Amino acid sequence: MGIYISKNKLDSYRLNLLLIHDTYTCNNDLINNKASEFLKKYQEYNKMDDKKINSALINYAKMTISYSLLETGITQMYHLFEQFIKIYFNIDLENDYFNKAVKQSKKYNYNLEENEYFELVDKYRLLNNAIKHGGIENLREKYQNLINDTHNDNDYGTILDDKLNITENELDECCSCLYKYIDEMNAYFEDMGYIEEEV
Repeated sequence: MGIYISKNKLDSYRLNLLLIHDTYTCNNDLINNKASEFLKKYQEYNKMDDKKINSALINYAKMTISYSLLETGITQMYHLFEQFIKIYFNIDLENDYFNKAVKQSKKYNYNLEENEYFELVDKYRLLNNAIKHGGIENLREKYQNLINDTHNDNDYGTILDDKLNITENELDECCSCLYKYIDEMNAYFEDMGYIEEEV
Protein backbone atom coordinates (compact mmCIF):
# COMPACT_ATOMS: atom_id res chain seq x y z
CA MET A 1 0.00 0.00 0.00
CA GLY A 2 1.43 3.34 -1.00
CA ILE A 3 0.97 6.65 0.67
CA TYR A 4 -2.19 8.19 -0.63
CA ILE A 5 -2.86 11.90 -0.54
CA SER A 6 -4.59 13.97 -3.18
CA LYS A 7 -3.42 17.42 -4.16
CA ASN A 8 -6.83 18.68 -3.01
CA LYS A 9 -6.28 17.30 0.50
CA LEU A 10 -2.82 18.85 0.67
CA ASP A 11 -4.12 22.21 -0.55
CA SER A 12 -7.02 21.96 1.90
CA TYR A 13 -4.58 21.39 4.77
CA ARG A 14 -2.54 24.45 3.81
CA LEU A 15 -5.61 26.62 3.32
CA ASN A 16 -7.29 25.58 6.57
CA LEU A 17 -4.11 26.00 8.59
CA LEU A 18 -3.80 29.60 7.40
CA LEU A 19 -7.51 30.24 7.92
CA ILE A 20 -7.34 28.98 11.51
CA HIS A 21 -4.30 31.16 12.13
CA ASP A 22 -6.02 34.24 10.76
CA THR A 23 -9.27 33.49 12.60
CA TYR A 24 -7.56 33.41 15.99
CA THR A 25 -5.04 36.16 15.41
CA CYS A 26 -5.93 38.77 17.98
CA ASN A 27 -7.05 42.15 16.78
CA ASN A 28 -8.49 44.96 18.84
CA ASP A 29 -11.77 45.23 16.92
CA LEU A 30 -12.51 41.55 17.41
CA ILE A 31 -11.54 41.62 21.08
CA ASN A 32 -13.59 44.78 21.76
CA ASN A 33 -16.66 43.29 20.05
CA LYS A 34 -16.33 40.03 21.95
CA ALA A 35 -15.81 41.89 25.25
CA SER A 36 -18.92 43.95 24.59
CA GLU A 37 -20.98 40.82 23.88
CA PHE A 38 -19.57 39.16 27.00
CA LEU A 39 -20.41 42.12 29.23
CA LYS A 40 -24.02 42.16 28.00
CA LYS A 41 -24.39 38.47 28.84
CA TYR A 42 -22.59 38.93 32.15
CA GLN A 43 -24.99 41.72 33.12
CA GLU A 44 -28.00 39.69 32.05
CA TYR A 45 -26.95 36.50 33.86
CA ASN A 46 -26.00 38.36 37.03
CA LYS A 47 -28.87 40.87 36.88
CA MET A 48 -26.46 43.81 37.02
CA ASP A 49 -26.91 47.38 35.86
CA ASP A 50 -24.38 49.38 33.86
CA LYS A 51 -23.03 51.12 36.96
CA LYS A 52 -21.59 47.87 38.30
CA ILE A 53 -19.49 47.29 35.16
CA ASN A 54 -16.09 48.79 35.93
CA SER A 55 -12.85 49.13 34.00
CA ALA A 56 -11.26 46.22 35.87
CA LEU A 57 -13.97 43.85 34.61
CA ILE A 58 -13.69 45.23 31.07
CA ASN A 59 -9.90 44.82 31.08
CA TYR A 60 -10.20 41.31 32.51
CA ALA A 61 -12.66 40.38 29.75
CA LYS A 62 -10.36 41.70 27.01
CA MET A 63 -7.28 39.94 28.40
CA THR A 64 -9.13 36.65 28.82
CA ILE A 65 -10.62 36.80 25.33
CA SER A 66 -7.21 37.55 23.82
CA TYR A 67 -5.62 34.66 25.76
CA SER A 68 -8.44 32.27 24.78
CA LEU A 69 -8.08 33.17 21.12
CA LEU A 70 -4.37 32.32 21.22
CA GLU A 71 -4.97 29.03 23.03
CA THR A 72 -7.76 28.02 20.69
CA GLY A 73 -5.78 28.92 17.58
CA ILE A 74 -2.84 26.78 18.67
CA THR A 75 -5.00 23.78 19.60
CA GLN A 76 -7.04 24.01 16.39
CA MET A 77 -3.94 24.20 14.19
CA TYR A 78 -2.30 21.29 15.99
CA HIS A 79 -5.50 19.24 15.77
CA LEU A 80 -5.59 19.85 12.00
CA PHE A 81 -1.94 18.73 11.77
CA GLU A 82 -2.71 15.50 13.68
CA GLN A 83 -5.66 14.73 11.43
CA PHE A 84 -3.61 15.36 8.29
CA ILE A 85 -0.80 13.02 9.42
CA LYS A 86 -3.37 10.29 10.12
CA ILE A 87 -4.92 10.71 6.67
CA TYR A 88 -1.54 10.96 4.93
CA PHE A 89 -0.22 7.69 6.34
CA ASN A 90 -3.62 5.98 6.36
CA ILE A 91 -3.48 5.10 10.05
CA ASP A 92 -6.33 4.76 12.49
CA LEU A 93 -7.63 7.75 14.39
CA GLU A 94 -6.85 6.40 17.84
CA ASN A 95 -3.96 7.23 20.16
CA ASP A 96 -0.27 6.80 19.46
CA TYR A 97 -0.85 7.95 15.90
CA PHE A 98 2.54 9.66 15.55
CA ASN A 99 4.58 6.58 16.45
CA LYS A 100 2.52 4.63 13.92
CA ALA A 101 3.19 7.31 11.32
CA VAL A 102 6.94 7.20 12.11
CA LYS A 103 6.96 3.42 11.54
CA GLN A 104 5.00 3.82 8.31
CA SER A 105 7.31 6.56 7.01
CA LYS A 106 10.44 4.48 7.72
CA LYS A 107 9.14 1.87 5.27
CA TYR A 108 9.78 4.54 2.65
CA ASN A 109 13.21 5.50 4.05
CA TYR A 110 11.92 8.70 5.61
CA ASN A 111 12.10 9.53 9.31
CA LEU A 112 9.43 11.97 10.50
CA GLU A 113 11.57 12.76 13.54
CA GLU A 114 14.42 13.97 11.33
CA ASN A 115 12.27 16.54 9.55
CA GLU A 116 13.92 19.97 9.87
CA TYR A 117 10.85 21.28 11.73
CA PHE A 118 10.34 18.33 14.08
CA GLU A 119 11.61 20.08 17.23
CA LEU A 120 9.28 23.04 16.70
CA VAL A 121 6.33 20.76 15.94
CA ASP A 122 7.10 18.85 19.14
CA LYS A 123 7.12 22.14 21.06
CA TYR A 124 3.57 22.75 19.89
CA ARG A 125 2.57 19.19 20.73
CA LEU A 126 3.64 19.88 24.32
CA LEU A 127 1.94 23.27 24.32
CA ASN A 128 -1.24 21.79 22.84
CA ASN A 129 -1.30 19.13 25.57
CA ALA A 130 -0.71 21.74 28.27
CA ILE A 131 -3.61 23.85 26.99
CA LYS A 132 -6.01 20.93 26.62
CA HIS A 133 -5.12 18.95 29.73
CA GLY A 134 -3.74 21.59 32.09
CA GLY A 135 -0.51 19.71 32.87
CA ILE A 136 2.53 21.85 32.27
CA GLU A 137 5.42 19.80 33.66
CA ASN A 138 6.47 18.29 30.30
CA LEU A 139 6.35 21.75 28.75
CA ARG A 140 8.28 23.26 31.67
CA GLU A 141 11.18 20.83 31.18
CA LYS A 142 12.00 22.16 27.71
CA TYR A 143 10.26 25.54 27.45
CA GLN A 144 10.41 27.25 30.84
CA ASN A 145 9.84 30.62 29.14
CA LEU A 146 6.31 29.52 28.18
CA ILE A 147 5.32 29.02 31.82
CA ASN A 148 3.93 31.87 33.88
CA ASP A 149 5.29 30.99 37.32
CA THR A 150 3.20 33.60 39.10
CA HIS A 151 0.45 30.98 39.20
CA ASN A 152 0.16 28.25 41.79
CA ASP A 153 0.33 24.79 40.18
CA ASN A 154 -2.80 23.88 42.14
CA ASP A 155 -4.84 26.23 39.94
CA TYR A 156 -7.42 24.61 37.68
CA GLY A 157 -5.32 24.60 34.55
CA THR A 158 -4.52 26.68 31.54
CA ILE A 159 -8.02 27.28 30.18
CA LEU A 160 -9.27 29.05 33.30
CA ASP A 161 -6.18 31.12 33.95
CA ASP A 162 -3.20 32.56 32.09
CA LYS A 163 -0.66 30.04 33.32
CA LEU A 164 1.06 30.06 29.93
CA ASN A 165 3.11 32.88 28.44
CA ILE A 166 1.73 32.65 24.93
CA THR A 167 1.54 35.54 22.50
CA GLU A 168 0.90 36.02 18.82
CA ASN A 169 4.56 35.05 18.30
CA GLU A 170 3.65 31.50 19.36
CA LEU A 171 0.54 31.51 17.18
CA ASP A 172 2.66 32.60 14.18
CA GLU A 173 5.46 30.12 14.90
CA CYS A 174 2.99 27.27 15.35
CA CYS A 175 1.36 27.99 11.99
CA SER A 176 4.70 28.35 10.24
CA CYS A 177 6.27 25.12 11.55
CA LEU A 178 3.14 23.02 10.93
CA TYR A 179 3.00 24.34 7.37
CA LYS A 180 6.71 23.82 6.65
CA TYR A 181 6.85 20.39 8.32
CA ILE A 182 4.16 19.03 5.99
CA ASP A 183 5.73 20.69 2.95
CA GLU A 184 9.15 19.16 3.66
CA MET A 185 7.63 15.73 4.33
CA ASN A 186 5.42 15.80 1.26
CA ALA A 187 8.25 16.98 -0.99
CA TYR A 188 10.20 13.81 -0.12
CA PHE A 189 7.33 11.47 -0.91
CA GLU A 190 6.50 13.31 -4.12
CA ASP A 191 10.13 13.35 -5.29
CA MET A 192 10.50 9.62 -4.59
CA GLY A 193 7.28 8.84 -6.48
CA TYR A 194 5.59 7.28 -3.48
CA ILE A 195 2.35 9.24 -3.76
CA GLU A 196 -0.46 7.18 -5.25
CA GLU A 197 -2.51 8.88 -7.92
CA GLU A 198 -6.08 9.81 -7.05
CA VAL A 199 -8.60 7.51 -8.71
